Amino acid sequence: MYPHYPVQWPTEQVREREVVMYGGYPGRLRQEKEVTVESPFQTLASAVTSVSPDKMGLFLDLPNLHWPFHDGEQINAALGGMSGGGVYRVVEGQPVDRVELVGFIYEHSEAFDLMFARHAKFITADGAIKFDE
Repeated sequence: MYPHYPVQWPTEQVREREVVMYGGYPGRLRQEKEVTVESPFQTLASAVTSVSPDKMGLFLDLPNLHWPFHDGEQINAALGGMSGGGVYRVVEGQPVDRVELVGFIYEHSEAFDLMFARHAKFITADGAIKFDE
């Protein structure tokens, strides 16, 4: 496993309709076994629906959402517990494509099929959280 090193920090803020990948560990997928606890990481991809100075909104549209590595399966709609998961833009580049961390999930609204994430700019280069912006 390799750590994530962005080209610049903070990364450029996302724009509406930009496609991002994001994920986390939904609480309903966590299962306690006799010896181990399984917490499968769930990955999603969709377009950014809205952008404000402090957050981005992701409309999930679950029936049409791309669920990587699960073609043809019904998506797990209970996404509570994904807070803290990263949101990444995919950057096509030469010689290789890469991802850039652009935010962190902090809330999911099942009633409105929305996921909200804070922009990565609220995390300083040393990992501290900025509250004064």
